[in-house]
Amino acid sequence: MEKCELRKDYSTEAKDYDQKRFEGEKGEFLSRTDNAIIRELTRITNTSLCLDMPVGSGRVSTYLRDEPINIIGCDYTKEMLSVTKQRSDANGQIVVQADAAKLPFKSNSLELIICLNFFHLFPAPFRGIFSAELDRVIKPGGFLLCSFTNGWYGGGLSWMRKSLSDLKVIKKVLGDCSIYFLTRGEISKLFPTWRVCKSRGNYLPFQRLTAHLGRNIERTAQWLTARTPLKRFCFARFYLLRKPE
Repeated sequence: MEKCELRKDYSTEAKDYDQKRFEGEKGEFLSRTDNAIIRELTRITNTSLCLDMPVGSGRVSTYLRDEPINIIGCDYTKEMLSVTKQRSDANGQIVVQADAAKLPFKSNSLELIICLNFFHLFPAPFRGIFSAELDRVIKPGGFLLCSFTNGWYGGGLSWMRKSLSDLKVIKKVLGDCSIYFLTRGEISKLFPTWRVCKSRGNYLPFQRLTAHLGRNIERTAQWLTARTPLKRFCFARFYLLRKPE
């Protein structure tokens, strides 16, 4: 098994995390479509309490602030939690610092965990450490809403970028691509007894341009990318999983 750091610290990125990812035309579009997917899948669970882990900058609490659900935000990085608290003061969110490999919650105690952009930070051989901990704290019949950056985005653009970024000369242009994409059948390996209730895709190359064609066109494109086969080629894949009762 290859070596891997099982804690990812975002101290240096916390201050401008949202600015880099969710500002500008593309970022605002991604935020808007992420919002719609997370609200849709969360409503299916009909739960009153969820853990957002890693909470990052706290954007999930913004997406769900009009929903009848209480959110606990959890993150390993203190600087991220500082950013989150600024947003949480307005949204009434509780935040705690914790390691995802050892969560400070009792077994079978949580109804729902929202886990966005987390698993792909680690190589596949190490993800079972985290899935086992999530399985421990989620109660029977509870839910996990997770997302992954998709290696098959646009037919393999993400895989190509990662392969090229491993070359030192090209890395200077593309930057370091440290994401590890989901492997085939990995969801069933990470959560072998769980059921996939729903899966969604978000954002095809240049999909943001539909925003200039009117709200109906944008919504139609979003509806299409959330379904097979287009969802297989989206930038992000979302899964709503349910633990057996």
